[in-house]
Amino acid sequence: MLCPTCNNELLSDAVYCSRCGTSIQRRRPQMRYAGFWRRVVATVIDLCLLAPLVLGVSTLVLPKPTPEEDLAVKQLTSGRLTGGERRQVQQRFTERAIYLWELAFLLAAPYFVLLESSALRGTVGKHMMGLWVTDLNGRRIRPSRALKRYLGRLVSAMPVWYGFAMAGLTSRKQALHDFLAGTLVVIRDRAEDTED
Repeated sequence: MLCPTCNNELLSDAVYCSRCGTSIQRRRPQMRYAGFWRRVVATVIDLCLLAPLVLGVSTLVLPKPTPEEDLAVKQLTSGRLTGGERRQVQQRFTERAIYLWELAFLLAAPYFVLLESSALRGTVGKHMMGLWVTDLNGRRIRPSRALKRYLGRLVSAMPVWYGFAMAGLTSRKQALHDFLAGTLVVIRDRAEDTED
């Protein structure tokens, strides 16, 4: 590499020219942003890893269905319930599903927050897909930003998961929770040179 001012031969890690003192600015390779489907696969991997924990805890926390509820579900699928009975069974099912989602969200929080702010810079799924979660300058994020990003997923889920779909529509492939937290999901091989 040559100095742009005096054409002096420079060492590969030179910051200044040894002859004229010119500051050598190196261009960072441009970050490649992770696409929508790559992020979806990483999330599916993470959900598969978390599923046994969530299901195990839910069996301990959620009350077991009563024999009457089991019978009502069987009758619901056979179509032998009246409109009022059907609504009641569906309401109970919806309540259980909401409780399960809330439990899953709470149990997954430490997994996402701690791993995305760790030296790994992402969850196991993101690591397997070659992705990093970074700030807007390509640096590792702190736990507070990782928590903000995780809580932002609640906003991304409304309405109809549109905030997640934004990752396929924006120029830097940011989902709504990435915008809220000031984060990017980048392909690791291009991001490695942006560390401090």
